[in-house]
Amino acid sequence: MRKLSAILFVAFLTISSTVLLLPPFGEASNPSTVSTSDTYYAVSYPFQRKTFYAAGRYWAFYSDGTNIRYRVSVDGTTWSSAYLVAGASYGQNFSIHFDGTYIHYTRYGVYDYDIYYRRGTPQPDNTIIWSVAEQKPVAKLSATSYYFRNTNIADNLWNFTTTSGTENLLTEVITGANGIDNWFYINPFATKDNVPDNTGTSAPTQILMKGWRTPAVTIASDRTFLLQVKLQNRAVAAHTGRLFYRIWKSANADMSNAVLAKNWQYLNYSFSATLAENSSKSASFYLDNYPNNEYLYVEFVWRIMTAGTGPTNFGYTGTDTTLSLVTDNQIVGTKFTCPTSGTADNISAYINTGTVPHKWKAAIYDGNLNLVGSTDERTFTTEETFKWQTFTFSSPKPSLSANENYWLVIWAENGGFPRIFGKTGATNQSLTQTILYDSWPATLSPTYQDRIYWFCFKLGI
Repeated sequence: MRKLSAILFVAFLTISSTVLLLPPFGEASNPSTVSTSDTYYAVSYPFQRKTFYAAGRYWAFYSDGTNIRYRVSVDGTTWSSAYLVAGASYGQNFSIHFDGTYIHYTRYGVYDYDIYYRRGTPQPDNTIIWSVAEQKPVAKLSATSYYFRNTNIADNLWNFTTTSGTENLLTEVITGANGIDNWFYINPFATKDNVPDNTGTSAPTQILMKGWRTPAVTIASDRTFLLQVKLQNRAVAAHTGRLFYRIWKSANADMSNAVLAKNWQYLNYSFSATLAENSSKSASFYLDNYPNNEYLYVEFVWRIMTAGTGPTNFGYTGTDTTLSLVTDNQIVGTKFTCPTSGTADNISAYINTGTVPHKWKAAIYDGNLNLVGSTDERTFTTEETFKWQTFTFSSPKPSLSANENYWLVIWAENGGFPRIFGKTGATNQSLTQTILYDSWPATLSPTYQDRIYWFCFKLGI
């Protein structure tokens, strides 16, 4: 009879989080239970060693869902209690090797993802005498964060920057019921009254050259990327859309001769009928074409998936903070064209309510500066930083006509440095009138400015 060679073949099988040890070849016995685990991946992957025979016993390693542990058996049937080694959430996060004298393991960190190594000697009492403390021969590359900022390179090409700062809420994306299924450029820092360039009914194939580029070349080892984007609803309308992004690389700072590094991917967004509602999304991905001392460039397009539902709104909903105006004892307003006929519901304004308790209210005047309707009065008892505040029209609510010009105005009583934000606008697009806070005048006698102040006007359906 030919004797079986003394090669021990040991295989693991994980069923319902139970770690089983199959017997060696040539032995007719049932699998024995080594341990249980909180993960189905306690011993994955097959090419990563998890067992060996040393010091007159079998050694079996696995992850319990949090840490690397091992158990020891003299006969392969009855197993010892578990011994703790180090942290590892899954079996694939570590590998072991026994060279005949020492056990070696490598793992990557649960939180920092650095690579760790340790060597030890298996003992007859089931313990391991480690040679030294756990070593870190390979540290993960430090991450670099890039922010969308308005450092212009050329035309519509903008720099990322590694320095954080205020959010960019100037870049506008079309939202609402118009343009469903169309694709729209996101043109950096272009305030176009919510109408970015339309790219058509399919995703662009050529580079748009309307995006952001890294400020320096990126090395080949930078392979994992996390994109974080926040969108803000500029309409009082519920709708859904997809923000598509695409990555290019080039050895040239102007992105000439660019090569596609990652084709169009997308993030899903869903907005309720809430003005200035924010929605933040993130995506982690690998590049299909890795950079090698090249610049990276990202561009975006927006696609409306479902039409906006909710009342019609008009006005301007930017949040540029370059211009502000004190509004105590001063009526401040901007002229807009009403897109459709309807009943006025409310006015929202982007304001700072001031440092002392005081009252605010809003109103609408027609193109001839005659009062059309006014809102309820609101009292702010503590200072609010710049944010959208809504003022509801009193009953009976005023009716407005399509394609007519109306002045949306706001007024605050004296004290506390109340302010409203704005930006440069068309000639005589805004007005102010200094007047003691009281009842609304039937007709305004204002001074005009070339500004736009942040108002959003909502019409009932």
